[in-house]
Amino acid sequence: MLTIPMQGEGPSTSPQGGWSGASLRPRLEFAAKAFIVLSFVGALAAGALRMSDKAFAAPGHRIDLSRWTVLDRPAWSTLDDVRAVRAGSGLASYKSSFYDAAALGTLGGYLAKAPIVRRVAGVRRVWPNRVEAVLELRRPVVAVLVPGKTALFVEADADGVALSTPSPVRPTREGRPLRLVLGAAGPAPAPGRRFGPDVVAAASLAESLDSCSEDGAAELVASLDRVDVSNYGARLKPGASEIVLSASPPALVPGQPAPKTTRCVVEWGRAGDREADGREMPFHAKAERLSQALKLFPRLEGLRSVRVAFADLVVVPDGKDAPAPLKRALEIDGGVKPK
Repeated sequence: MLTIPMQGEGPSTSPQGGWSGASLRPRLEFAAKAFIVLSFVGALAAGALRMSDKAFAAPGHRIDLSRWTVLDRPAWSTLDDVRAVRAGSGLASYKSSFYDAAALGTLGGYLAKAPIVRRVAGVRRVWPNRVEAVLELRRPVVAVLVPGKTALFVEADADGVALSTPSPVRPTREGRPLRLVLGAAGPAPAPGRRFGPDVVAAASLAESLDSCSEDGAAELVASLDRVDVSNYGARLKPGASEIVLSASPPALVPGQPAPKTTRCVVEWGRAGDREADGREMPFHAKAERLSQALKLFPRLEGLRSVRVAFADLVVVPDGKDAPAPLKRALEIDGGVKPK
């Protein structure tokens, strides 16, 4: 118990030897001041929480995740690709606050769900109510023909990843139908899953042909829009070409005579740069021979087959007599040999 002396009395102590009145007063004043300071800090914290709640609820800082604006996209992509990313993300029905950094930090995982998204390069907040995301997309390079009663096509990228569900319409990119992959083994995988090694090899080859062609030969190489992998791994005919390239028949125009078609096939050889007893040429050498054949024989007319896998370019006439272009080719380039 503390005894507080009346005014005018001298200092005294409690019977238990407690603090004197003179020493107690400063401590009481300090305690009062400390209480006031702590109360003020508590008031500041409560005010900050109320301000934070208002900021979260403020319409000016609300982000509507269903409203997308495309700032830039690859030339080969379409708005359907953007719609597929938005649908796959599952974000269309959500809103968030600009200040909810924890929630916005999870956007990358949602945006990466669509099969066409290879990776999310970055997500950032932009004041006062926007989010910007940079996505790396998988570029479709082939359309895989799915075996069945009706023709169905599945887009795939250079890694053989399926990017779509089977569709009855052959996919088109940049105004040109995608190369067809024929003879694939097994059913089509679900979007986001990888095809078998035969389709992976065909897709990789298609991308390489698109990127390596010279300006003058790009259109000629693109005309070989069918990649047949029926004999991949020599599963049908040992010793024959694993991959065969050919051109689709030209489209029929009503009222016009049927266009001339070519039955020529290009025997590419083995997939990739694998060598057969050290004799098969690497990709760049095969591509050079293919361009040479296409320049000498427009649409490969008059030929039954072209072989580009080995040191010499070999062309096989389609019939008993060599076509006139073959005779001219022999005069131009001694490396072209009829068989």
